Amino acid sequence: MSVLDALSTRPRQLLGIDDLTAFDFEALLDMAAVMKRHPLAWRSALEGRAVACLFEQPSTRSRVSLEVAIHRLGALPVMLSPAELRLDQGDTVADTARVLSSYCDAIAVRTTHHRDLLELAEHASVPVINVLTDREYPCRALADCLTLRDRFGDLRGLPLAYIGDCEAVAQSLIEAAMLTGLEVRIAAPPTALPDPALLTRAGEHVRVYESPREAVRDVLAVYGAAWRTELPDAYRVTPELLAGASPRAVFLHAIPTARGREVHRDVLDGPRALTSEQAANLLPIEQAVLRALVTGDLEV
Repeated sequence: MSVLDALSTRPRQLLGIDDLTAFDFEALLDMAAVMKRHPLAWRSALEGRAVACLFEQPSTRSRVSLEVAIHRLGALPVMLSPAELRLDQGDTVADTARVLSSYCDAIAVRTTHHRDLLELAEHASVPVINVLTDREYPCRALADCLTLRDRFGDLRGLPLAYIGDCEAVAQSLIEAAMLTGLEVRIAAPPTALPDPALLTRAGEHVRVYESPREAVRDVLAVYGAAWRTELPDAYRVTPELLAGASPRAVFLHAIPTARGREVHRDVLDGPRALTSEQAANLLPIEQAVLRALVTGDLEV
């Protein structure tokens, strides 16, 4: 389903990358690139609107970037923590979705359980945006693709090695590869691989390796994972592992990270790391997503 589809009974959503077409994905990157260059030129885009932001988990980058993105579009961010909702006092997720839809023009959600996001979206009458669940992180995948496009240009055929625990970030990157032509190489223990159904659907866009050293050979990007459980040292991104990539290769990570555990300090703080650029690109991506979903407009 395209975000541009005019649906009479369903709102436009971004629950996962598979809500986008290849056209939508590229158009969002193009819009975000313009918003990055001219961040204050969109102050009337959502003037008079409000966006409810439900954050079940604490966050620095996602919360601040989202709140600033909403403000720069001229809308009001309504930030809500679990303590401010009444889900333990009689309200259901459906009740919350309907009430917030009556007050706000969009709902952004960061939650531990993807099923809660799906339930809220089912009962909402305004666009719902996933800003991280245990299954997907679509805004991060968009921001990462913007970061790579800024550095290398065309994404088609660009090799990227994802090393370690294949959580939400990896799932969304694989979905993005199917739309952009990225070549994703996965090196992870058998217990930390992506959803098998997703790997099957991705086909030629993703390959799984047993050895991280094999996966990084000649790639242009090495992506370090956040570990949910302790992994063998082979999955830690070290200067030695990065040396097996292309001399032009960059390092990516959806920080924060435990320095020295998932990633060696010399990699994380080194000249190849683009983690600051990744974090910065969340802001224009969220601006673009909000404008597109609330107004249905992808023109810049």
